[in-house]
Amino acid sequence: AQGDPNRPVFSITDLSAFKADPDSFFMYSYRPTLQAIVDKIIAHEAPLREDVLMQRVARAHGWLRTGGRFCGHIALRLRSLRRTQENGRGFFLVVG
Repeated sequence: AQGDPNRPVFSITDLSAFKADPDSFFMYSYRPTLQAIVDKIIAHEAPLREDVLMQRVARAHGWLRTGGRFCGHIALRLRSLRRTQENGRGFFLVVG
């Protein structure tokens, strides 16, 4: 059985246009790049669980794991995003 051709197909966000730099990740000068990465992921994949967003950003920088410092730093980029809770998990939604 074939699916509906009008139904959108999910794909992970292509972040190849960004120069993800793990060495600059925590630097002030890297904030605009990090914000742009987060914004692109949300725009392409939302609704998106918070933990999945963290994983996407980590993988873009070549990291396999996320830690408290990493998540705290990303959380600063998420303040303006629309979010909801479902079954105890946070989800980010597209604003607009």
